[in-house]
Amino acid sequence: MEGQLPSVPIIRTKLHRPPVSGDHVHRSRLLNRLNKHLYRSLTLVSAPAGYGKSTVVSCWLESCKFPWAWISLDEEDTDLRTFLHYFLAAAQEMLPGACAETQDLVKEMELPPLGILTGCLTNDLAAVDTPFVLVLDDYHRLGKSQVNDLFESLLEHPPPSLHLVICTRRNPPLPLATLRAQGRMTEVRLLDLQFTQAETKALLEKAVEHSL
Repeated sequence: MEGQLPSVPIIRTKLHRPPVSGDHVHRSRLLNRLNKHLYRSLTLVSAPAGYGKSTVVSCWLESCKFPWAWISLDEEDTDLRTFLHYFLAAAQEMLPGACAETQDLVKEMELPPLGILTGCLTNDLAAVDTPFVLVLDDYHRLGKSQVNDLFESLLEHPPPSLHLVICTRRNPPLPLATLRAQGRMTEVRLLDLQFTQAETKALLEKAVEHSL
């Protein structure tokens, strides 16, 4: 179409949540925390590599009562147009027909200013009646990009249907103190992800296939 870019192929496997292995220890205390505050705008799961952030969230989604979408981020997603292609693909896979107006803007030869994009995306998401969950895994790879600016604006006036989950190795450059003070954010941190004695026992028993 004249004045629009051709469609960009995306890597569909980036929209797949990590599988949960059969010997995984289901950590009820963490799953309950994730379920408890779904009405909040944001859940932040933050810890260094190896603490099982993605696994815990993936396990939780298996029983989540809301529709959900997953995006595994990498450095290429710091480009705003590239990210929005993935965002829209994930949203439409979960909610067919969603965000049609934003998609038209993303197809333009030149992206509109960030404020217009954010406003359009917020309105598109606010038009969705069904509460849903969007997981952004490896968010630390975005750095201080325009994508982060997009979510900072989105969280300022969040659509009521959206519950955003960010998995990251370090704090994202978002107004966390404000979200915390306003009671709009749930946090799962390093100490929360450490195994309790009971969880350690369950893990070892699965490993050795014997009661300890």
